[in-house]
Amino acid sequence: MEMPVQYASIIDEHNAVRTNVGVFDTAHMGTFTVTGENAEKFLNYVTLGNMSGLSDKKARYSMILNEEGGIKDDIIVYRFGNEYMIVVNAGNLEKDFKLVKQI
Repeated sequence: MEMPVQYASIIDEHNAVRTNVGVFDTAHMGTFTVTGENAEKFLNYVTLGNMSGLSDKKARYSMILNEEGGIKDDIIVYRFGNEYMIVVNAGNLEKDFKLVKQI
């Protein structure tokens, strides 16, 4: 069975994922890492989610915030020990990396 590129409606897509399975192709995603002794504290400042409770080798859906607290982009944060991998849409990689770097 092939997965449709687009469903007839968002409700049809929701029901298909809930009753069968959903697959998300991450080949179009970009990544960068945040490391160092203050990585967790930094991510708690620049993202919406509290990374303090994120267990090792787990991920959390979150958002990058601007300095005023507004949402700039949605991301997924993976924790690998003291290193965090930030997953963003590849089209936003440079923009998101630059934003996080300047905060």
